[in-house]
Amino acid sequence: MYADQASVEEVTLTAPLDEPSLTRAIARALNRHAEDVRVVTDEQLIGGVKVRVGNTVIDASVQGALAQLRSHLTRAK
Repeated sequence: MYADQASVEEVTLTAPLDEPSLTRAIARALNRHAEDVRVVTDEQLIGGVKVRVGNTVIDASVQGALAQLRSHLTRAK
């Protein structure tokens, strides 16, 4: 792990990765070493990805987008 960066706790996907090269590609995109990236699956995501780095969560999942839409619509009433 790079000294000035927090470790990636997990990357959550909708389907399991069969290819080790995909884990390496995710690590490279996040500027991390492959051993610092833990990939888990969550079928409830529908699609997209969630990335947790330290205490920060980047939610680029369909589930997250639908939750934001629901929140915006209920506030608009």
